[in-house]
Amino acid sequence: MTRPALLLAALAASAPAMAWTPNNNYDAVWPGALPWRLHNGGSASIPTLATVESVLQSSMDTWSDPTCSAFSHSYNGRTGTSSSANGDNTTVMGFLA
Repeated sequence: MTRPALLLAALAASAPAMAWTPNNNYDAVWPGALPWRLHNGGSASIPTLATVESVLQSSMDTWSDPTCSAFSHSYNGRTGTSSSANGDNTTVMGFLA
């Protein structure tokens, strides 16, 4: 068999490639938009909370952009409550001191 024929046979017999494999047959998706808030404590190393807010919103939008992504988010503003205390199923982004 010639090299091109061997290459073609090898490619035809290859298993489909995946970038990730789901664990325990669960899909890696959120059920709807991910609600999130920004903790208003900020960070001493970033001058303004508005900068953090803008970067996080842009990052979430970037994750939503690809046509193959089912990810969406809902920014619900700033909060003084930590994510471990609020119990409302909303992710709170913040900084550890």
